Amino acid sequence: MNKKLGKLMSILVLMFPLLASLTLATEVNAAEVDQVTVNLHKRVFEKGASGENPYPKQNTGEEMPDFGGEPLNGVTFEVYDVSSKYIELLDTKTAEEATAEIVANAKTSNYAPDYANKVGTQKTAGEGIATFANLPIKKDGNYATYLFVETNSPGNIKEKAAPIVLTMPIYRGNTDEINPNIHVYPKNEKEAMLEKDLTEETKQKLAVQINGETVYNVEKGVPFTYGLSALLPWNIKDKDFYRVTDTPNEGMQVLIETVVVQGLEKDKDYTIKTDSTTRGFIIEFDSTSEKVRALAGKRASISYDAILTEDAKIDTGINNEAKVELGTNVNGEPGEPEDPTDPPVVGPKVYTGGKKFKKIDDKSGKVLAGAKFNLVKVNTEGKIISYATYLNGKYTWNEAKDNATSFESNASGQFEVTGLEYSEKLPTGISYAVVEYEAPSGYAILDKPVMFDVVKDQFETEVLSVKNIKKGLLPSTGGNGIYLFLVAGSILMAGAAVWYRRSKVETEI
Repeated sequence: MNKKLGKLMSILVLMFPLLASLTLATEVNAAEVDQVTVNLHKRVFEKGASGENPYPKQNTGEEMPDFGGEPLNGVTFEVYDVSSKYIELLDTKTAEEATAEIVANAKTSNYAPDYANKVGTQKTAGEGIATFANLPIKKDGNYATYLFVETNSPGNIKEKAAPIVLTMPIYRGNTDEINPNIHVYPKNEKEAMLEKDLTEETKQKLAVQINGETVYNVEKGVPFTYGLSALLPWNIKDKDFYRVTDTPNEGMQVLIETVVVQGLEKDKDYTIKTDSTTRGFIIEFDSTSEKVRALAGKRASISYDAILTEDAKIDTGINNEAKVELGTNVNGEPGEPEDPTDPPVVGPKVYTGGKKFKKIDDKSGKVLAGAKFNLVKVNTEGKIISYATYLNGKYTWNEAKDNATSFESNASGQFEVTGLEYSEKLPTGISYAVVEYEAPSGYAILDKPVMFDVVKDQFETEVLSVKNIKKGLLPSTGGNGIYLFLVAGSILMAGAAVWYRRSKVETEI
């Protein structure tokens, strides 16, 4: 008996240090965790991806490298102590109900309810993380409750993340071990800050199929319409400026009087001015306007007309670029725009066509200056149906020749017509042509229109030769000069007349 008791005592003595260490570890863990660190991992998801839930995972408090989405920097979060309110709510509500009420209060407040006490501010950086360190785990002897709210984010975020309420302590997984390093993943959807395209009606008017490709083609000076869709940030009320700038490339001009923001009033909700190139425009939204604030997290629709101008390069796609800038003032002056999260958007390319000509001698190929032409459209029979008048950067087509524009060959025999639709866009049976109405000195005027096609990418490579024939050398059907033929005919007729008179005299004798 004494031996057994002795062995038991020996075992207990050996186990005591182990039991003591386990007990001590638990006490130390509870005693040492008096502060926690909360890491907010900001993640952004594409809007409506595949129609599925864009937020497939739930927060666990642990680090989750495979959470999904993309890290987002530049998002500002604030943390508030709401411990007193949470404890007060527990008198009549469950923990879940108390948490839900604080979240609801935060959503309906500017950012946080009046009862919330601000603790700190952080902005996401690196891998989209905002870290709040050294948050006390208790407040006045009770476990603390913290409210985290998003107060600013890049312009392509449609709405801020839902407020987050954390009541201490947070445990690791399914254990009773307090987690001193908490990881939470607030989520957002993002949208394009700007979307830009030709309107559907304009596409139908301008589109032409060339080699299996849709090409937007227009005459110089003919207006066509663009549509812009601009996302206003969810916190537009906190921005001092929000502007949309649209700048066409050389060869395109916005008709600034046509710029309209649907549903808003010009010079009240927004203003318009030309951009630095004078080809485009800048829209400044008034962030104090109630109508503008009502668009927070929504899209504003902008439309405007543009034309291709004198300096539009032939067969070269011309487009324009739009961007958004937003931010706050510094000392009453506009500050630097916040870092853009979307690159500028570019509209579809628009093309215009043309044709080059060279006036030459029919026989020698010598270049001829001074030939004058009108640009016309003809039917399949070669009959002129309209004459072109080019004035103030725009063509008009008229049945009468009056005021038709003249195109004259230069010292190199060259002339060109530019800023036209491609021939594929002309109605069936209609063609372009040039009609000579004044020939170079010593040459005969061409007796019929010279038809031609305006073909994409051939302006610089395909030059149409227009041949003139010298007067007196107009060919007959047999190929001899008509005047030589007339002279020979006159001699023969004169000889016949002489022979006839002599024959008549001899007969009478």
